[in-house]
Amino acid sequence: SRSAATADRILDAAERLMGQLLHHLPEHGAARYMLGLIYLQKGHHDDGIALLRQAVDRCPWNQNWHNDLVAALQLAGRESEAAQMSELDGTRRKRSRDFQSADAKSDPALDYLFLSEESACSAYEFETSGNNP
Repeated sequence: SRSAATADRILDAAERLMGQLLHHLPEHGAARYMLGLIYLQKGHHDDGIALLRQAVDRCPWNQNWHNDLVAALQLAGRESEAAQMSELDGTRRKRSRDFQSADAKSDPALDYLFLSEESACSAYEFETSGNNP
């Protein structure tokens, strides 16, 4: 149908843009996360899960990304991995809080990022985009 073709073109364009961003900033966690979601939407579960996992590793304080990774694992029928990730959730949260506290003491601006669950990757993107006066 026409709307499905339009959705496919939009996903293809988004995939290209995220690929270009990762080409220039290979460590960009948010781009990895978005590309992972695009791959999941296109049915490329293994590739999408791999990118979500990399994003979570890059930005471990982002609980939403972690939750999306667990949901992606469940979607792909990888229930045991999803359960294991959920079990690690408590440990991840504690480790993330410890990490946040240590960094927030050295840079109070980071406190906002961690407490708001925003990604430092997103803050970096804003700072380098030229939108920051």
